[in-house]
Amino acid sequence: MIASVPDITLCHGDEDLRGKVLVTPCTDIAQVHVVVCGHSHVAPIRRAVVGRGEKTAAALGIAVAASSTSKSAEFWDFVTGLTASRDLAVVWTGNQVNAWFMFAPRAFDFVPSATPDCEIIDGAEIVPEAIVRDHFCSSLAGLGELLDKAGKAPGFRRYVLGTPPPLRDAELIRRRLTREPHFAALAQHMGVDLDTVPITPWQVRLKLWHVLQQLMQEIADEKGAAFVPAPSVAIDSDGCLKVDYSVGDVTHGATNYGEAHLDDLAAHLREAA
Repeated sequence: MIASVPDITLCHGDEDLRGKVLVTPCTDIAQVHVVVCGHSHVAPIRRAVVGRGEKTAAALGIAVAASSTSKSAEFWDFVTGLTASRDLAVVWTGNQVNAWFMFAPRAFDFVPSATPDCEIIDGAEIVPEAIVRDHFCSSLAGLGELLDKAGKAPGFRRYVLGTPPPLRDAELIRRRLTREPHFAALAQHMGVDLDTVPITPWQVRLKLWHVLQQLMQEIADEKGAAFVPAPSVAIDSDGCLKVDYSVGDVTHGATNYGEAHLDDLAAHLREAA
């Protein structure tokens, strides 16, 4: 802990995320000009702002809002209160592709309107893209609501940060699944064995991810926010997350991923200054 003001604590690490906390190299709330917030994918950025990205964060006044109850209404009220006079960057959900579509006991695929000539998995059931979009939309409703609540304060900017693409290697994913309680519970619910259930092909998971990112960008555009996609340095030639930018589970980016995303956000901030 490095400083505190009424109801808000400024921290230089992950020591204690209870209450209303800003993780930042800044030593005074007056130095904070940009608040980054979100769900689990904000964690690598949080580590970056007090790690190798510390100089960048300090120079631009970047802080990551954190809490042990980051999904609570109180937390989002805390965020929107701060960003009435500061820039806002939000990482909203992002785990839907893996959490909902990791397993494929029955193969499916779809044809994205953006890439109608894409390859289709042999023998897969083809579903309409509209169904995929509708399936994701409900999980993103809160993003639009947050941006509405934050408002378009004159002189202050809003950003939506993209989330990591899926990993490519199905066998690597299968090995990591053993450490993931969510997927163990999901497999049990589906009545499948983690050791043998087919992993949804990376091509399909990547298409699903593109739809999710497209929806995020559409919401950003509608609400007057800029969309900052997943950092290109962390993405391989197929469009998947590079293994060395993965934290070690099947979903999240590592600290170097957060550093790269912080650099991309910083470039947007400097360009808009």
